[in-house]
Amino acid sequence: MNGNEKHFTLKYGKGEVSFSIPKARLLYELAGRNRKPPADLVAAYRHALDHPIDSPPLKELIRPGDKVAITVSDVTRGWQRNADTLPLLLEYLNQAGVSDEKVSVILAVGAHRQNTADEFVELCSEGVCRRVRVVNHNAWETSNMVYLGRTAAAQRSL
Repeated sequence: MNGNEKHFTLKYGKGEVSFSIPKARLLYELAGRNRKPPADLVAAYRHALDHPIDSPPLKELIRPGDKVAITVSDVTRGWQRNADTLPLLLEYLNQAGVSDEKVSVILAVGAHRQNTADEFVELCSEGVCRRVRVVNHNAWETSNMVYLGRTAAAQRSL
């Protein structure tokens, strides 16, 4: 690598991918702040559900018997540890009156390949896969989608 290139390493799947871009072609670099993981993931997750930013707590937005869809990244972002947090979210929903039968987990595949049944377990945990419906989203199957319009931000960009 020479001084005219910027090197990047990104998490991908269970590992990392590295690449370089000529500095002259790099328009902008947005870097997040590295934060230490919480000492108590369970407490931190429950606190976040009850104290979201600019929103009422989740339990105030849902009603007993509601249908709930949870989106989860596909296997290319398996490092996000959803298998650790989804059971906590299901417990929270159950306490708010939403039964497991009313919950679906949708793996947001985008343009990637469909995830396998083993990857469902890896991403969501075996327990979650036994409790609720877990499915791949298929971005090419438009007959299974409903157009809901444009967001205000999308309208402004036209």
